[in-house]
Amino acid sequence: MEVFTREDWAKYPFLPGASQYLRGLGLGLPELDRPEYRPILDRAEERVRQAILRGRVDAEFFDVDLEAISF
Repeated sequence: MEVFTREDWAKYPFLPGASQYLRGLGLGLPELDRPEYRPILDRAEERVRQAILRGRVDAEFFDVDLEAISF
């Protein structure tokens, strides 16, 4: 059995373990509307822009949780 890290889940947020990890954070749509979670929505928007304009999303990131949640 392979063991994945938070960094793996940030890079590959579609892995089964990533969804379990994110579910454990307890974030839902109401929480994401709060000002302290604005960076998540900003990063999600940036990911969409990059995908549309460049056909890819930057692979570098500094906050593994932010990257995984913004997916």
